[in-house]
Amino acid sequence: MKNIRRLFSNFQFLNFFLASMTIAILFSWLYLSDPNIDNIDASSNNQQSTSTEQNVDYNLPISENGIMTQLSEQNLGENSADNTTTAIDQITQEQISKQVEQKMMDEFRQKMEEINQIETPSPSIATINPNPSSSSVNSLLENNLVNSLLPKTSHYGHLPFAQTSEEMLVKVGEYYGRKEFLNKQAAQAFNQMKTDADQDGIQLVVISGFRTIAHQTLLFQKQVERKGSKQVAAQLSAPPGYSEHHTGYALDLGDGKQPQLDLKFEFESSEAYRWLFYNAHKYGFELSFPRNNVQGVSFEPWHWRFVASPHANQTFAVARNLQNTQVSPNSQ
Repeated sequence: MKNIRRLFSNFQFLNFFLASMTIAILFSWLYLSDPNIDNIDASSNNQQSTSTEQNVDYNLPISENGIMTQLSEQNLGENSADNTTTAIDQITQEQISKQVEQKMMDEFRQKMEEINQIETPSPSIATINPNPSSSSVNSLLENNLVNSLLPKTSHYGHLPFAQTSEEMLVKVGEYYGRKEFLNKQAAQAFNQMKTDADQDGIQLVVISGFRTIAHQTLLFQKQVERKGSKQVAAQLSAPPGYSEHHTGYALDLGDGKQPQLDLKFEFESSEAYRWLFYNAHKYGFELSFPRNNVQGVSFEPWHWRFVASPHANQTFAVARNLQNTQVSPNSQ
């Protein structure tokens, strides 16, 4: 009886074991064969992967441990903006400094030019008023400029004259192939004078009329080479900017019958000079540099100037007043 109970007990245990194993196998089979299990895992993995990818910005720097450093990137952006602002401020300051420096240099150069013009005036720009009033002439005379030979406005005794416009000039003749010109009014008066002189058997020749300052510079330099100094050369030739020829109203004349006397003191003995001495004033011409003139310029019997028109008379107003003040027994 005991054996039968033992066997039955064992059989119950065996049945329990087999039932447990069967349930376990069945549960395992059902679990492994369910497709939703894989989808759930896959979905979970995908969500995790997507979540990770959404946090990744491949344009942002990564730290050594692989963690994104967005805050560092923001800091870099702020630092970059600060650096840009600083650079702009530096450029602006440099531009302002350069502008200030340039303005100071321009003012310095302008000041130096003003000083140079005052201390060393150029003869080419030293001119007298082409239309001076009588008061301006009297003012010059009142300042004893006659007795002092105009040291502040003259150059070795010569007065400054502006170069006239070439539009005001007309041809009056040729001298060895070189065309000579005078101011229109002076040319008209000279042509009439030449025509009347021809009727008297006198051949007047224009040796030199209008001259530019550049041409006068060459002539004066040659005279300096011949005489050895500017002061001596100025007695025979005006420095550039100080010649009456610049005005278009002055001319050097010669005797067509005695060309060997051109620009020589001996021209005084020619028939042409004798005719001019008695008749030139009728046509508005006068001798510019008579003997012992107050300007100290050498006697030039060939050099005459036209003074009949209002503008010409005003152009030579100072020179004429100087000439009228001289008193010399040898003056003509």
